[in-house]
This record gives sequence, C-alpha cells and structure tokens, in this order.
Amino acid sequence: MSPINSQAIANSESANLPIHSRTVETLLVRREGNDAVFLNELKFKKNTALNLRVSLEKKELPAVQVALGHEGIVEGRDYRGVPVIANVRPVPDSPWFLVARMDTSEVYAPVRERLWGIAILVCVLLFGSGAGVGLVWRRQRVQFYRERSEKAEALAIQKRIADIFLTIPDEEMFYEVLKVILNVMQSPFGVFGYLDENGDFVVPTMTRHIWDKCQIPEKTFIFPRDTWGDSSWPRAIREKKLNYTNETSTKTPEGHINIQRHISMPILFQGEVIGLFQVANKETDYTEADIRLLESIAMQIVSILNARLQRDRKEKERKRAEEALSEIKTLRGIIPICSSCKKIRDDKGYWHQVEVYISDHSEADFSHGICEECARKLYPEAYKEARLGKTGKQNEKQGHRGSPADTFARQLE
Repeated sequence: MSPINSQAIANSESANLPIHSRTVETLLVRREGNDAVFLNELKFKKNTALNLRVSLEKKELPAVQVALGHEGIVEGRDYRGVPVIANVRPVPDSPWFLVARMDTSEVYAPVRERLWGIAILVCVLLFGSGAGVGLVWRRQRVQFYRERSEKAEALAIQKRIADIFLTIPDEEMFYEVLKVILNVMQSPFGVFGYLDENGDFVVPTMTRHIWDKCQIPEKTFIFPRDTWGDSSWPRAIREKKLNYTNETSTKTPEGHINIQRHISMPILFQGEVIGLFQVANKETDYTEADIRLLESIAMQIVSILNARLQRDRKEKERKRAEEALSEIKTLRGIIPICSSCKKIRDDKGYWHQVEVYISDHSEADFSHGICEECARKLYPEAYKEARLGKTGKQNEKQGHRGSPADTFARQLE
C-alpha cells in the first residue's frame, strides 16, 4: 500500500472521531520483524510515512503495544516522548494496526479544570464557613462577656440592697432600696412597696419620692385591694407577672404623674406576690437587659424581703398581744358582776365564776380552802369535831398550833 492510501485511511479515521482536539492523532502501523513501521504521515513529525521505525523493545509506545498484540485503552509515550492515552486495535483482514492517541495532559485537562473549580469552591465554602463560625464565635463571646458583665453588675447591686435590708431600719429601708434601683435603671420615678397582712398595697417610698409631685386629691400610701383599679401595677400583682410598655400610659388617674414608659415587676415568694417594683419615665426605651436586671434583683431580694416582712408582722403581733395582755392583767375598766351569785360576765356575754374569770384574764392562780365562818355555817358538826378532836390535840403535843380552819381542811382531805 502506498503512503497516500494509508494517509487517506488515517485521515478518514481521525475525521470520524467525535471530538476536536489539538493533540488527537490517528496512526497506522504494521510489524516488520522487530520493528513497528508507521504507514502514514505523522502530525508532529514530517516525512515519516514508511520511513519511521521503532524497535519493539520500546514497549511504552502504544504503536509497539498494539504490534505486540495489546488491544483497547493503553497508556504510554508516543514518538515524541510525550505521555499519551491511546485506543489501539488491529485492522480486520489486514496486517495493520490502528492507534488513536491523545496527549494525557489534554485528556485530563477538563478533569483538572473541574478539580480546580471544586477546590476553589471548597476553599470558598471553607472560608465562608470559617468566617461564619468566627462570626458566631465572636457573637457568643460578646454575649458571654455581656452576660457576665450584667451578672457582675447585678451581684454588686444585690449586695448593696442586701446591706440596706440588714442595716437600715423600718420603712426607711424601702426608700434607700428604691434609690439604688432608680439609679441603676436610669429612671426618675418609681415605687417600691409591699403587701400587708390584709393584702393591701403599702408604698412607704411615696412619702419621700413622688408625694409632692402627685396632685391626686386624698392621696395615700396605703392602697386597699378593693380600690386598685386596672392600671399597670394592679395587673402585675393580680396576674403575678411582669407588666411593661414603652408607650405612654393611658390609665393614669387625673393629677397623677404622666407615665411615658414603665416596668411593673411583682416580687414573688413561693408563688405569692409579697411586693412590687415599678420604675418609670426613662429617657430611652426600656430594654430586655433592663428587664433581666430588674428580674434578677427581685429574685435575689425576695427571701430577704419576706424575712423582713415576717419579722415586722410578728413584732406588730407581739406588741398587740403585749398591749392586750397588759389591758387584761390590770383588769381595767368596769367588770360586770352578778349581785347575787357573784359571777362575772365576759365580753362575749358569758358568765363565769370569779376565780375562773380572774385566772383567764390575769396571771393569778387559785388554791381553794374554806374560812372559819363558812366552815362553822356550812359544816357545824364537822367543824366542832375538827376543832376539839384528836387531830387538834395531836398538833398541840407536837408543838404545832394550826388554826381550826386548817385542821378542818386537812380532815376533809
């Protein structure tokens, strides 16, 4: 076969390849002895048809591999010494072999481009993830330090308030605690009060804080439960939960201080309201941090406040009991007594024996005996025997001269 025919066949095979490539090439070879001879003109080398021979010992060449009987996809180096991937197979009914080859660099170029794209995408994702994680970490750290700062501030405030509870007497304590809270909450107005034993709301701080500013007629610092109405602090007490707004209040009575924004915080002990904080008219809106701070103060002082209220109530009860007992012990006033049987009538209308009444209403105790006159009148015979009998003589012999009444009493035992 002439070089022209073999070149035409090779070109025809190249034209049939489904891709366009700068390195793809179709070769026709045949074996001649220990050589493989190229039958067509090569793409990257001139004047090679029937002239270029390679030894079969160069097994890295796809042309040699097909000449030695290999078939299919093979890897190796071409006549230029460049790594290639080739599809090799014999041409049916001929001594020729067909080699379709492409440089390895071009074969893997799309893969490398995709890998680079994937690598860049992964790097971007990793960077984005790292940035996201860093941002989340930074926010968490900021939140952590903010919460720690809030807790430290709350602890310092709680210590100041605890010191006030323990060192300042009576209702002055409420005013001093309120001063601390108003300073912390940056609020010009507020109240701190408690519920008394009748369930009425007592606000000692009003007399020192906003009394002169409030123009409500017949104002008071004790609010009976049945007069509360439906404003912010009564709702907070009834509902046992926080009530706050950053809007101007529409339920303040005429003459009351204008409330622009406020927080009403009930103080609960074992599920029951025992007191209340209210702060109002901060220049800026109250925030969640303000609410958390006021809640933490309420939670920390509730036990101290409850102990203080219980102590004060017990002290009042003790004083009332002492006063009542003092009134009873002296038995002052007019005591109604029956002119016949000498029984005494108590405050409830019941009649009692004199000794029973006095024992119940004083510290005196009674031991019953009988006087000589009554013994002579009620028990004449027994009295006579007791006076003149053996018991009396025996007492005289023993040097003990008791009265007839004593002798009679001992005889009756």
